[in-house]
Amino acid sequence: MTTAIELLEKNGPMLSGQLADLLESGKIKRNSIMKRISRLGPPVEKIKGIFDKNQCFCFLDSQRDSYQFKTALVEAFKQSASHYYSLINALKFHKGILPQDQLASFTSNPIKSLKSRKKFDIILNDIINFGLIKYDGKNYILDNLEYEINIPFSKAIELSKQQILEHFYDWARNISLISYDKGLFHSEFGKFQWAFVAPSYIKPFQTCKNNKILGGFLIADILIGNPISIENVEILIKKIDIINTQRLRPSMIFLLTNENIDKTAFQKLKENGIIVAQIRNLFGKKYEDMIKNLIEVVSNASAILKKSPDKFETLIKSLKKFNDGKINNLRGDLFEFLVGYYYSNSCKSIYIGLEINHEGSKKELDVYSIFENYIIIAECKAYKNNVSLEEVKEWITEKIPFIYKYLISIKPPHEKEKKIIFEYWCTSGFDEDALEYLVSCSNRTKKYEIKSYGKNEIISKFHEKKEKNVTDIINEYFFQDV
Repeated sequence: MTTAIELLEKNGPMLSGQLADLLESGKIKRNSIMKRISRLGPPVEKIKGIFDKNQCFCFLDSQRDSYQFKTALVEAFKQSASHYYSLINALKFHKGILPQDQLASFTSNPIKSLKSRKKFDIILNDIINFGLIKYDGKNYILDNLEYEINIPFSKAIELSKQQILEHFYDWARNISLISYDKGLFHSEFGKFQWAFVAPSYIKPFQTCKNNKILGGFLIADILIGNPISIENVEILIKKIDIINTQRLRPSMIFLLTNENIDKTAFQKLKENGIIVAQIRNLFGKKYEDMIKNLIEVVSNASAILKKSPDKFETLIKSLKKFNDGKINNLRGDLFEFLVGYYYSNSCKSIYIGLEINHEGSKKELDVYSIFENYIIIAECKAYKNNVSLEEVKEWITEKIPFIYKYLISIKPPHEKEKKIIFEYWCTSGFDEDALEYLVSCSNRTKKYEIKSYGKNEIISKFHEKKEKNVTDIINEYFFQDV
């Protein structure tokens, strides 16, 4: 008879129920087989307390941390531990990466204690320990699952979600659906996290208790950027099913989405009383086009700035229209594109937000432009206040040496003499002591050049290019309130 060890060696890690199926014979009852599996010891290892029907996940100690182990465990979650799989699925939908404060919004796990439900942070910690997710200090990322992590696309989706949620907030309060300034992003309701939560005092929600008028809540989640399947919306539906068992004040629940939603998923949402608010229907086709352009430009910034810079101009103009002249949280990213735009016509190639890895450490290059005889690496800050001496010192003493070592290490022999220039672009300017330090370092540094540009220098540089449309946009978008 084939042993459990032989089956695990041949087929890889699996749930105890699957292992029992393979071991089952007419002579031995299934209950006896399951008991035998429960008594298995080294080299067989087990993960318990997670899976339906009291199953465990079985694997050999030699398989731990392997790609085979990780993919089998994810499949086991999908089959028999949906509360764990919802974290994996959330990251898959978002191209393998989500900001630390957002992941809980896209799962079916409570962020506060709830009877018979495992908290989000406990599940997250388990999954990190299993080696399926890692944390880089800012984002949660799928780890070693041979899943394509698309950081530029993920960034584009995040910026788009921020835009849509902010405009949804404006829409809801402008028509008096919610209390004017009480909306919160990625906040708690019913012990779960949602993309948007705001109190509402419209008549259908109003109740009176102890001579005090109580209202309800407007809740919204958001899914954009990828086709939306029944699997994706079931997480939202599960959250709603659970909160419906609680004694909560009335709520109105939205799903903000693009047009790319499966018919079955759409119908399922409607059946569960969820308002499907498609972007075009809510804000109009021009707004939808702006979001699509934002995703395209941010996802392919380097190529677009080099080959189709007019798309960046179009994006800025449309953002201006829909944001009343304000960039809000897009300000920093768009300023990087602006600096890239400045160099795009004259350089051989350009990269925006390039992440480099050298000797086990990582840094991001805001703008990396390669010319015939020199290289420019630009640090870009869309600040309203001056850059401090502390920030400048960190850039010069830590970031620049790191980048310089990296560039030297990758330079081919014929480019060894190519000059390297480090630039600091800031929409405000620099504190006096910071500027003095920059000038001092620039004068005494021989290995590379150091340059800095504040508000006036940036305006002058674009004036020199004689691009009035762009200059007007720069003045209104980046310098009007500086």
